Parts: sequence; C-alpha cells; structure tokens
Amino acid sequence: MEPTLAKPAAEPKKKASPAVLAVGALVLIFAAGIRIKEAVELRNPVMMEATLRGRVFTIEIADTVAKRDLGLGERESLPDDHGMYFPFDAERRWVFWMKGMRFPIDIIWIRDGKVVDIDHSVPPPKTLPLDTFSPIEPADAVLEVNAGVAQEIGLEPGDDVVLRVPENEG
Repeated sequence: MEPTLAKPAAEPKKKASPAVLAVGALVLIFAAGIRIKEAVELRNPVMMEATLRGRVFTIEIADTVAKRDLGLGERESLPDDHGMYFPFDAERRWVFWMKGMRFPIDIIWIRDGKVVDIDHSVPPPKTLPLDTFSPIEPADAVLEVNAGVAQEIGLEPGDDVVLRVPENEG
C-alpha cells in the first residue's frame, strides 16, 4: 500500500466586505457620472458673439476642461463666421497644439479684450510630435476661426475683440 501524502487544507477565500463593495460601486457610479456630465457639456455648447473689425462671429465658448481639451478637434470644418473662444483665468503665454484638427485655423491671442498676437493659417498636423503655438505676449483668451479670416478682415495686434450674448440667448 502506498503512503498517502497529506495536503494542507486550502485556505478559505476571503470575501470582500459589504463596505468595500459599496465603496467600489460608488466610485464606479461617480466616474460614470463625470463622463456623462462631460458628454452632455460637449453637446450643449455655450454660445456668444464676437465682433472683430466690424465682423460678427458666432462663437462657442470652451468653458470647461473637457471643452478646452477637445477644442475644434475631430470636427470636419467650421462654418463661416464661426469660431471657438477659450477664456483663461490668468494672463500667460499659453501653449496650443492642433491635436485631432482636420482643417487649418487662425489662432487669435487676446488680453483684456485686445488682440496681442495672431498665428495665421495654422495647418492640421501631419506628423508627430505635434507643433505647439504660443503668443509673443501673455494672453488671457484665444479665439480660433477659419484660416485666412484674420488676414481677410485686416485684424492686427491692438484691435478690439468685443464679446456679447446674442439677443435671442437672453
């Protein structure tokens, strides 16, 4: 008869406590809620008007981190006389890139309601690493419009950028 080798008893698997499961579920629900909120914000843009040298543009305000991160990326085009406005809480030499861009734009750098610099006809990226763009002076906002618009209207540093809520918006 062969000897039987004794095996140690398997340790019982520890079950997660109900408190740990509840916390995990809350974290997942919170994370999903944030994603849903960002998706809703991206689909419900805040709109204003900007006047540059007498020409009125309908602008979308990039007023959240999610909107600023996406910018005009992943869009096929921008309607004529439209743009995207990026307000910031401080004057800095902000850095922009063209991640996900599919069409060229003018980047208009603004401080205290006046143009401080313009990057004309910035093309969409073709290779990595992505080129970056920054103003020659600190700015507290950026307005992106279709390429060639700034030159077409004769926009120059020192020109006013006047923002207003459209009358039908309230």
